[in-house]
Amino acid sequence: MLEEINNETKYILETAGVEVPALLEDASGCNMILVDHSDYEQSAEGLKNAHIIGIIDHHGDGSVRTGNQLIYDARPLASTATIIWLRYRNYGLEPEKQTAQVMIGSIFSDTHNLEYDSTTFADKEAVKSLAALAGVSDLNSFWQGMHAAALSYEGMTDEKIFFNDYKEYECAGTNYGIGCMNVSDEKGARDLAERMQKVMPEAIKSTGMDFVISQISINEGGVSIAYFVPGNDAAKDVLEAAFGDSTEYDGISFIMTPSVSRKSVVVPAITDVLNAHTEE
Repeated sequence: MLEEINNETKYILETAGVEVPALLEDASGCNMILVDHSDYEQSAEGLKNAHIIGIIDHHGDGSVRTGNQLIYDARPLASTATIIWLRYRNYGLEPEKQTAQVMIGSIFSDTHNLEYDSTTFADKEAVKSLAALAGVSDLNSFWQGMHAAALSYEGMTDEKIFFNDYKEYECAGTNYGIGCMNVSDEKGARDLAERMQKVMPEAIKSTGMDFVISQISINEGGVSIAYFVPGNDAAKDVLEAAFGDSTEYDGISFIMTPSVSRKSVVVPAITDVLNAHTEE
């Protein structure tokens, strides 16, 4: 494990009866298989001094480079857990009951209960198969418990909320980070946007990023909205270039309907803006 778990992950592990994995603070000298990422910025300290023997991911290729032979399995699916399910099938194996339930949780988290546009047929088939293996007959109840946990930031400071689901990226010499949050309504989104606006300048200092963004999403009762809060002027310029035509700016946030995926929409759009700026 690379960082402290959030409330959603805690719920999934506790429900499946799985202990929280130990925190890996330094990967130097370790044999590493990277799962759900391929960026040094998103991984453990010391990764550049580790032996990377595999990458299993559903994002674009990242900054990790190695001259060694390795297993590289990247597929355009909504969840890396679905790729792992396919690998089990390819080897004629089945995950254990507890592992299967954790994998369902991972797919549900990535797809918002299989509702996101990025959800594929393979993701849906994986959940069906894993539910049978895990003995989970009420998938909706499992999802509702997960979702309630994901919306809860009880006992967390605003800084911890920002870093609760935070990832860093590098493109065209620019380093930036995006913290994702979920709320139940627009009032909660506006309140959280104001709070994140106050903590992000310090987050930029502590991480050394050129800019950071808060992505606050609502996906409740047929309502789907995303609030993008820039952490500084550089972030505001990038968001305006990437989404200005499809959002409304309220002085704090760029508001987009419907909500979109950080992985498949936000990061690619920012990448296009940064690459275009470099070519100018």
